[in-house]
Amino acid sequence: DLFGTGAIEVYQALDSGEPQKMMTSTGRFLHVQVSEIERDRAMLRGGRVLMFRDVSDVEKAQSEVRKNEQLMRTLIDHSVNGIVRFSWNENEDGDRDLRSVFANSAAARFLSADAEDLVDCTATQVIRHAISGMEDDDADDIIDRFTRAVENGKSLDIEVRQKAKGPARWLRVICEPVSDDYTATFVDVTDRKQKERQMESIATSDPLTGVLNRRGFERDAAKRLTESEDDATGALLFIDLNDFKGINDEFGHEVGDQLLKIAAERLRKSLRSCDIIGRPGGDEFVALVPDVDAEIADRLARRLTHALEEAYNVGSQRLVCSASIGLALYPENASTLTGLLREADQAMYRAKARSRGVTSISGDDLLEKAM
Repeated sequence: DLFGTGAIEVYQALDSGEPQKMMTSTGRFLHVQVSEIERDRAMLRGGRVLMFRDVSDVEKAQSEVRKNEQLMRTLIDHSVNGIVRFSWNENEDGDRDLRSVFANSAAARFLSADAEDLVDCTATQVIRHAISGMEDDDADDIIDRFTRAVENGKSLDIEVRQKAKGPARWLRVICEPVSDDYTATFVDVTDRKQKERQMESIATSDPLTGVLNRRGFERDAAKRLTESEDDATGALLFIDLNDFKGINDEFGHEVGDQLLKIAAERLRKSLRSCDIIGRPGGDEFVALVPDVDAEIADRLARRLTHALEEAYNVGSQRLVCSASIGLALYPENASTLTGLLREADQAMYRAKARSRGVTSISGDDLLEKAM
């Protein structure tokens, strides 16, 4: 049998006149087509011609394409990254909008929706899912940037912080044109962001006391002053532990380190959670106290003075280490961080000079205000 099991396709082609595809007993794919033979007027003859064309190579190539497409679809659907495909849709009025035609399971998870529900959403709706929980102004800005990118056929690559449901998550959102369509890829970069924050914390924190180091304090304090209202008030405290060097020399660095930790903790307890505390180095601390008037700043500084002159219990040692504090007001004494640090530092040294060699000085006498 030349045609093997494919003989039925030959008869179907003869009966219907429609092209058929068949496989021979040798495993080859043939395209079968029937053509009519015009009747000869003189001989009154006619008939049909069967034409067989070997399409095995074409069939094999198409099969590979189908397999590859299925593999690609499987890989995309099981990708750890969220993928949404958009296509242009034209309504009855001739207006076009960009709507989703495919969303994988990761996209549904990142956007807190079912994959089926994401299909046929507008691109703007999908992006709003991704930036849920953001402030309205920030969200509108991202939507505007996305819209401009689509209109100009450009790519958009941004990172957004989701905080609408569950733990906060960082997503990298990559939107880019693909032929006439558009695609959005969502990559979870939460772990990377956490590592970046950890590295930033290491770079800007004092490892001994846990407060900010000089770099971290200057960064956060300058940012706070820059973002404050024009009529904002505040204060800066410059603190120096008077007898720390002697204690450190007599009892050793381990005792000195413990004393510094206790002093930093007293700073945190005496000040407010919104105040910015730093340790520039050695036995010195600084604190920016925003949004307070002169009276409240003075009250906080006096409370801190009394807290720091209380005895320190380190191991078996009971140590006394009072602190001299300089107080500078914003904006009365200075309107910049550099100016406030200078004025508070000078005031602190005046308080320190007043207590030098005097054993009975304590309390309010350890506080000096900027001139």
